[in-house]
Amino acid sequence: MNEEQREKLSQVLLEESLTCADRNDLEDAVDLMKQSVNIKYHKTIQKILDGDKKLLRKTIRLQFKGDKAEMIISRCIMNILADNKEFISKNNILVEWYEQ
Repeated sequence: MNEEQREKLSQVLLEESLTCADRNDLEDAVDLMKQSVNIKYHKTIQKILDGDKKLLRKTIRLQFKGDKAEMIISRCIMNILADNKEFISKNNILVEWYEQ
């Protein structure tokens, strides 16, 4: 898949995510948004998985600082990483999910 195709697919998934959110289907909305971010930011995610600590620190910081879009994207990236068993074991990270 080339970059233009990735961009289009990512946009379609994001739009569908918003549609799900509008009809209060939040679980699907979150899942589609994560898929959209995973496709659009695959290079960033792969760099972090390959051990780019500087990019990981930047992504962690952007979860709390920056504009709303950066915060949401960074949080999605961190969720994707938290679901990656190889990343967790390689970095000796403990992930705990809290239900609200």
